[in-house]
Amino acid sequence: MLRFCKYCINAKDLFINNIYFSIMETEKERLFEILNRFMSIIIQGVENLTYKDKHIGIGIFLINYIGKKEECFMKDIINYLKVIPSTATRRIDKLVRNGLVKRNLSKDDGRLKKLTLTSEGKELYMTFMQNRLMSFDLIKQEFNEDELNFFFNVLDRMIRRSEEFKSKFP
Repeated sequence: MLRFCKYCINAKDLFINNIYFSIMETEKERLFEILNRFMSIIIQGVENLTYKDKHIGIGIFLINYIGKKEECFMKDIINYLKVIPSTATRRIDKLVRNGLVKRNLSKDDGRLKKLTLTSEGKELYMTFMQNRLMSFDLIKQEFNEDELNFFFNVLDRMIRRSEEFKSKFP
């Protein structure tokens, strides 16, 4: 009778494990490829975004953030972007130069500057929201309600997991 050490596995187990890991790699590769293509489409659209001949680029995310909140402070932007203060300041400065965001002194604390959208910034925000909603309506036509709910659930879980991973390995 042949005896194997407790750390050895038989050929059948090895074969099953190889198939399992092969499928897992294929799923990982497929997921990575799909997310990569999706992000590439989004990033290209955002990087090239202009409004009234002004290059907005990723600044649209700040326009969206400030537009939703109506007013905020630099600390809010720093927390939202998860960047160092100088990076947040540079991004806001560009939007101020483009006439989309304005800084106002806070009534409560003169050291703080409140960020709000200018009328042109509000116009851009509303246009962006309308375009985003129209895009979603076009995409939504491809899916039924159950598929959409499943998709949103999966995305939410992926985002939470990514944030957990990022917090453990900055």
